[in-house]
Amino acid sequence: MRIVFSIEYDGSSFCGWQHQPSGCSIQDVIQKAIEKFTGKTIKITGSSRTDSGVHASWQIFHFDTNVQREMNSWVRGVNAFLPTSIKVLGAFKVKEDFHARFSAMKRQYNYLLYSSKVSPCLFFNKVGWTWLEIDETKLKEAIKIFIGKQDFSSFRSSECQSKSPVREMFEVNVDKISDSYYIFKFVANSFLHHMIRNIIGSLIYVASGKQSLKWLIDVKNSKNRTLAAPTFSSSGLYLSGVYYEKKWKIPFNNKDFVFDYFQTI
Repeated sequence: MRIVFSIEYDGSSFCGWQHQPSGCSIQDVIQKAIEKFTGKTIKITGSSRTDSGVHASWQIFHFDTNVQREMNSWVRGVNAFLPTSIKVLGAFKVKEDFHARFSAMKRQYNYLLYSSKVSPCLFFNKVGWTWLEIDETKLKEAIKIFIGKQDFSSFRSSECQSKSPVREMFEVNVDKISDSYYIFKFVANSFLHHMIRNIIGSLIYVASGKQSLKWLIDVKNSKNRTLAAPTFSSSGLYLSGVYYEKKWKIPFNNKDFVFDYFQTI
């Protein structure tokens, strides 16, 4: 029997999603919780491998088991063994040909940027911070160049293991929600290692006047990572949605994003 979980997590104290020998990953902690609940060895497969310090408001993973439980029981039972920084939101039974990673059509990430002369206190590790002043008009104009199917070599990590640097970006936008906070939205078929964080860093260069829009276009077209801005902080990055075909009956993140809270600031 194949079970799918939707979860959210605060990635601040973990070494990323993927299993590590030290057991410091989100995958490791969740597997141990499920094993405690079922008494069985479990291996889970996630839709996306978030980096160290990256959060999720809607991550999807699947696992196989012969343990019979009601779906609500899976949620309550596994949550009882998880830390407060990781929570199961829902559980769903699916056909065995469903795959959390390979059945996904699109992924959605959001980035929360805080622009202020003073670094964040209450939202430390929950936002990316820059002391540079942001020009909203320049930011909105610059982000448009990333829409469509194109080569993102200039914005991939040197450690990226993907065979192709080409990705299709279906949606990109940014909204200013207060004097200091900006919310970015990225939707693509998939993302390269550090891709969004590298894009954010370069967008800040343009929006602050440190570099021009022409510079950013030239960087993108150069396919040379060394010409782009440094990798920006992981703290403001959130996996916020995974899109599947309707036949799988996997719900999408109906909260849209946790930034509803920040809009009250």
